[in-house]
Amino acid sequence: MRGGPPPSARIAAVRKRLETNFHPKYRPDIDGLRGIAVLSVVLFHGFPYFVTGGFVGVDIFFVISGFLISAIILQGLEQQRFSFLEFYVRRVRRIYPALVLVLAVCLMFGWFALFSQEYAQLGKHVVGGAGFIANILSWLEAGYFDTRQDLKPLLHLWSLGVEEQYYLIWPVLLVVLWKWARALPLLIGLLLLVSLVLNVSLVGSAPDSTFYLLPARFWELLLGSMLAYAALRWNRAAPAGSLATTYGPITQSLLAYRKPLGEIAAGVGLLLLCCAILFIDRNKHFPGWWALLPCLGAALLIAAGPQTFVNRMTLSAKPLVLVGLISYPLYLWHWPLLSFARVLSASEPSRVTKGILILASFMLAWLTYLFVERPIRANKTRRTAYALFAVCAVLGITGLMVRMQDGVPTRAINSHGNGEALVAEARKQQALIQASEKWEKCNTVEISEVAGKFCSVHGDVHATPILVWGDSHAKAWASVFYRIAQEQHLRVFLFWSGGCPPIVELRRTDSVARAIGLCSHFGTAESVLEAIRVIRPQHVFVIGNWGLYTHSSTIEISGESANVPRAAHVEGLRERLVRTLLLVSATSPTTVFRSMPGLVNDVERALPRGFPLEPTLERHRAYEAGLDPAIDAAVARTKNLSVFDPAAITCTQSCKAVMQNTVLYRDNNHISRAGSLLFKDVLLKDYFGFLPPRSAAQ
Repeated sequence: MRGGPPPSARIAAVRKRLETNFHPKYRPDIDGLRGIAVLSVVLFHGFPYFVTGGFVGVDIFFVISGFLISAIILQGLEQQRFSFLEFYVRRVRRIYPALVLVLAVCLMFGWFALFSQEYAQLGKHVVGGAGFIANILSWLEAGYFDTRQDLKPLLHLWSLGVEEQYYLIWPVLLVVLWKWARALPLLIGLLLLVSLVLNVSLVGSAPDSTFYLLPARFWELLLGSMLAYAALRWNRAAPAGSLATTYGPITQSLLAYRKPLGEIAAGVGLLLLCCAILFIDRNKHFPGWWALLPCLGAALLIAAGPQTFVNRMTLSAKPLVLVGLISYPLYLWHWPLLSFARVLSASEPSRVTKGILILASFMLAWLTYLFVERPIRANKTRRTAYALFAVCAVLGITGLMVRMQDGVPTRAINSHGNGEALVAEARKQQALIQASEKWEKCNTVEISEVAGKFCSVHGDVHATPILVWGDSHAKAWASVFYRIAQEQHLRVFLFWSGGCPPIVELRRTDSVARAIGLCSHFGTAESVLEAIRVIRPQHVFVIGNWGLYTHSSTIEISGESANVPRAAHVEGLRERLVRTLLLVSATSPTTVFRSMPGLVNDVERALPRGFPLEPTLERHRAYEAGLDPAIDAAVARTKNLSVFDPAAITCTQSCKAVMQNTVLYRDNNHISRAGSLLFKDVLLKDYFGFLPPRSAAQ
């Protein structure tokens, strides 16, 4: 280092070269704030149990982006030099270099490492990333049966989609609103308030929409926009000779106490960020009110200014500023590395592996910044931006072709063994069976609104009714009951909701319940029980993922005190399940399904790669030991209740994942549609005794 400028001088020189005539003055503390944001996200993705709220780093980025982008636009408008073309050319030079590189590398790596379904999904996400609609795709994909999020290498581009949609909309709005410059803060504030109200009001009933889509996130970016406008006015006011004649008493007071107010704002802002990163977790209603912690924290730190103690000594520290300088490529690189590692591993990568991958993402980010971002951004010609745009478009088209060709099944990786062929056939069968089923809404029976949300029906309205009730496992088994109903001329009612236990006096308190919007309240199971009494089916089948509920910390029992010991909680669950089964069987003959054995890995990812799949019967029984005794206890108390145990058919010493050349599962615990049909004859023989003998034998 001897003989050259110090690191801080080099950083400042780099930033100066990147400034335009009306870019905001460079602030190292904002790069430091970027550093905090990206470090919190990276650590959360690698070690979520240590940094439970690290995902709020994205919200910090939104506030920073809103501030910087609005400052550029406002200064350009004030100087009457703003140009849409120049604005978007700069955005392309800023965003596209690293993005194009990461998209291209992911596509190339996926060609050799991913099987057809995985590669097809990657192709779709490349389209989303290149077209800045990744957030919309994530929103459309979100659901109970969606692929695990940590197995999507480009999932993180959703936040880039939000920002880019803001970049497209906000400059146009701001140019229009500039005509009413005096009312501009009021208009921005009104838009901010509308978005915030939309977020808070919908975060419980539509959590995916409020998380991924711009309208509910707009307020976070607009908070930065308000700061940019305030900074513009503040900078005009600060050097004024006679404030009393130009500005009101509030502005005079603020200017007079500018330094102490800045110190207080910085301290409170840093405290809010620390609270958000350390204490928010995924079970909170987020964004909602909780998003105010990181957003207000970031806003206060930006508003405090670079000369406050916190900003000068902490945010402007050289290591944090350097991380901030590479924050964008670091954000782009870290998630694909972690995600591909999970896709290609039989189990969750170790902490050491994830630590190495995070270090590798830092190295890739620095190299990307040094040899890709910095040279391209220093090149001011429009041709560079046009070329980047064209390359990104080519990548998007390539991703679309990969998606349209179903992941290019002719690639060499798909010819290794018959695992991928089995999985491909299972997907084909899943789609064919699903397309053949025509479920309708339960409009012909008088049941409560809550029960109606659970209910689907198939068959003639005058046919003998049967009823299937449960969680997502009931839905997974529905195909075999649909087929039986078709062949035996029955009417089948299906009551199901993912993750909702078919047990009275329970509710779920986690994000799954909020996404479903039903079992987050007591009384859901009771409403279905009442519907069963109304319908009076010939037979009821109760199906649940029973082990899930005894191993979950987010199942609440009505009347149970907080922090109850686990043994007492499990005993409470058993008591409620016994009560539920006795109530159902008092109305109609009932069969309760024991759970399908849970596989060691997801079948579509593990079967082609030869990863361990089949659990031992001992492991399965141990996992289900919580509620299996309750099923036995209920059966012992009534002759109107019987048990069906899939493990008695699929397990010996271990439990099969494939039977009769059919993949039994669609993931690691839900039976596949084709798999459920393998049990049709057994179910007809043992649980449909009410049918005429000739029909039952068919």
